[in-house]
Amino acid sequence: MYIGPWRALEISVQEGTLSAKTPPGVPGAAHVRMQCGASSVLVADGYEYRPAKPEIHAVSPRKGATGGGTLVAVHGAGFTESTEIYFDGLQGQQTQVVNGALIRTKTPAHAPGTVNVEVTSPGGGDVLLNSFEYFSPTNPQGGTYGEGLQGTLNVTVLDIYSLKPLEGAFVQVGQPDDPDYPKYGGVTDDSGQIVFSGTDLTPPVTVSAAKKEYSTSSIVNFEVGNATLLLFPWVPPSPGPGQPGPGLPLATVKGRVLDVDKYLLRPPTTCTKPSMGGPQCDFCEQDTDCSTAAGAGGKQWACVVTGGTAKRCFSICQDDGDCDNNKDFVCVQDVFDDTRKVCQPSVGIREITCKSSTRGLDTLNPDPGPGAQVDEMTGDYAITVRLDELAVYCVGGYRRKGVFRPTAMGVRRHIFPQPGQTIEGIDIKLNIPLVRDLPVRLDNPEPFHPANNGGDLEVKGWIHLGSDGYVPVAKRQNLAADSTSGSAVVNDFELSAQPLTLPEELTDSTYTWRAVVDYGHLATPVPMESGTFHANVVKPGDANLWVREDGKWQTGQIGLSTTLAAALPGQATDVLYVGDDGRVFRGSIDDAYTLWLPSLPDPYAEAPTILAAAGTPTDATMVGIDGLIRRLTINAAEVVTVVQETGAVTDDLYGVCQVAQGRVAVGASGALQIDVGGGWTALASGTQSDLLAVACDSAGAVAVGDLGTVVRISWANPSPQLSTASAKRLRDVKFASDGQVWVAGQSTAGYGVLLRSVAGGTWTSAWPPGTNPSATPALCCLTESSSGVWLLATDQGGLWRLTPSSLTDQSPLRRDVAPKDLATRSDGSVIVVGIPVLWLGPFLTVADLSAPKDVVSANSVQVEWAYVAGPAATITRVHLNGMGFPFWWLYVNPTTTSVNLPDFTALSALTTLPTLQTPYAA
Repeated sequence: MYIGPWRALEISVQEGTLSAKTPPGVPGAAHVRMQCGASSVLVADGYEYRPAKPEIHAVSPRKGATGGGTLVAVHGAGFTESTEIYFDGLQGQQTQVVNGALIRTKTPAHAPGTVNVEVTSPGGGDVLLNSFEYFSPTNPQGGTYGEGLQGTLNVTVLDIYSLKPLEGAFVQVGQPDDPDYPKYGGVTDDSGQIVFSGTDLTPPVTVSAAKKEYSTSSIVNFEVGNATLLLFPWVPPSPGPGQPGPGLPLATVKGRVLDVDKYLLRPPTTCTKPSMGGPQCDFCEQDTDCSTAAGAGGKQWACVVTGGTAKRCFSICQDDGDCDNNKDFVCVQDVFDDTRKVCQPSVGIREITCKSSTRGLDTLNPDPGPGAQVDEMTGDYAITVRLDELAVYCVGGYRRKGVFRPTAMGVRRHIFPQPGQTIEGIDIKLNIPLVRDLPVRLDNPEPFHPANNGGDLEVKGWIHLGSDGYVPVAKRQNLAADSTSGSAVVNDFELSAQPLTLPEELTDSTYTWRAVVDYGHLATPVPMESGTFHANVVKPGDANLWVREDGKWQTGQIGLSTTLAAALPGQATDVLYVGDDGRVFRGSIDDAYTLWLPSLPDPYAEAPTILAAAGTPTDATMVGIDGLIRRLTINAAEVVTVVQETGAVTDDLYGVCQVAQGRVAVGASGALQIDVGGGWTALASGTQSDLLAVACDSAGAVAVGDLGTVVRISWANPSPQLSTASAKRLRDVKFASDGQVWVAGQSTAGYGVLLRSVAGGTWTSAWPPGTNPSATPALCCLTESSSGVWLLATDQGGLWRLTPSSLTDQSPLRRDVAPKDLATRSDGSVIVVGIPVLWLGPFLTVADLSAPKDVVSANSVQVEWAYVAGPAATITRVHLNGMGFPFWWLYVNPTTTSVNLPDFTALSALTTLPTLQTPYAA
């Protein structure tokens, strides 16, 4: 006879009964085996070893919700029907003794913290110290988290605005077609929590929550043990002034906007578009130049110093009415002659408004009240605010012709208003200049039907201040409002009045961006919207430089946000960067310093724009609008000299090249000029087409432009030779290492053009064998990185690598630079410079709600959707909207395409909607 692996002791047989003493063993069940000769009999788990008193060895899981109800397995020995389980002195609930080594029980409610677990019986007990942790499963952001679901599901329901727990919300686990539905359901406690436990509670699960006068929410098919659902109140809990509604009284924040004249500077205005007529804004030397000019009429005129040596004509006035009531001009004191006032360009009337941050992107604040408009005389403001931690921000600017142009803002953080409280002394400085025009690039947004069909593209931006909430910084809509028929696609545009940098107190903040395309109403069923969302953006549009090294792209870290018109590599790591605003920088791909700044003596003039540059870091030529030419040189003593040269044409110059033999500049309407050492001389190009680029070598130059125009020049005989290549527009031209000329551009059909020629011969396609040119994008620029290997760029930031036998797309993941120039360094790496853009994409085509389109009962219905062609689906939330209100939110994973919503009315007698006849759209 054996009990477990050991032989029994003192075996005896009497009248058909066998008796024996047990050998030593461990607590728990053991097999009993009888053997007689070759025969044996086994009684599985026929004997159980029990300790003299119960023992506790382990607890699983080791943590649970503070609301109690977590199903816990207690492992040990010596358990009997009289054994009881205690958590920090509180008895477990619904305790079940499975066997002598396992007990299942549900935890009682307890405050957060680690507690002892104790087992007791009439014969004694045992304690497992610090073996169970109580925690709050609430997640203020909503959603799911934690370890995998193991028989216990913790659910919390919160008000989405106040994040307060919702007591009495009905929670249902599962969908109506699940086998065990509606086994797990119930009502939340005063902490907004409910715990469901059961051995059959296994992933994946769906949980839904509803409460009277609130929206409904579901999280579909998840696999972890904690879920928090956020419900919208039908009436927001914090009504604004004059708005009825329940909830705690709001708070008031008061303060003053300080140093307005210091921070809220008048933005520069120009005389480039005079609208008063006559000599207004004309250059002059004396008053009579203005009074005798054409259109002077009977007005009095003054020749006014506007800065440096610049003078312009302005009419003399007594008040704004003398400026023809035109809001482009205002009557101001002549700063150089206090005896008169003159009509000068105006940016409008100064205005400052203060508001509080929002808790989320889609949440609304109470009406701040009339005190949000800052008193112009005192700088005082007073606003009504929501409760909870927030920030107050003020935006100042100028309103002209009904349009407000923000120019500066300021923020005060970490304000904690209490119900009914008035907080004073929250003073704010407008120390964040809003002077940046931020280029935005959308990555293949869907076409939409604007104007009459209701389609639109909306882009919004916020500064995320962490626990202080969100401050809006951008909103752009109706980007194609002038299109009344057909479809529109918007790829590139600008957001004006953006922060250039953020002050030190906001260094921990980030940007959040969202772009949404609303398709508009069409006859054929299509998805309603597509969009893209980008959070945690540290600095939008801060990349104006890419570098291709070792087969990989990396962003240059030169710390500049300006558009770079050109990069001129030198020896080793030396690079000269030329900004389109005329600034010049020098450094490497990792760092750069300002080398030269242009002066602007006339504040009413626009800064000249640099369009191209050529040369080296120590000898460069820069060209731009209105025939602008500058020559930068640096001598051995590192003395920088910049000379503005007199050109031979006044047309905008789009390209320049420079070699030892001379320089050539080209531009609008066939403008062509050459300098071989004696100054610039105009040449007759023989064309009125714009010449967009030019390249030089030791023999001469080749210029290219619109309509496939090609102009060749020889240094020995600088007489232009005009020809054409098959293209709509040739954008760039370079000499190859083997002496061939390569050009890149766009065909008349819109696809890419890449041609090459030898010594003025016929142009032939440079695409590798097997390339379909009609499948290639239009090109803007090119450079040879090594012999026979070229890098090609598109305006949209696409980059292609070309070899004699292949063409491969090697575009960076984020196309946040609009290329303007490509250059190859001495080590063969390639520099791409251009316009720094905020790249938003890819656009996700939202699923098409396929069944049902409209419903008459929203409480129990099968909702299905299908993904249409487009980027890989990453949908996480589906809204069911009725009357513009999201009455049911579904949190889903990308593989979910249907959900059966529970019937809360039948389950709980809760009225979840004001009316059940509201059709919805998803």
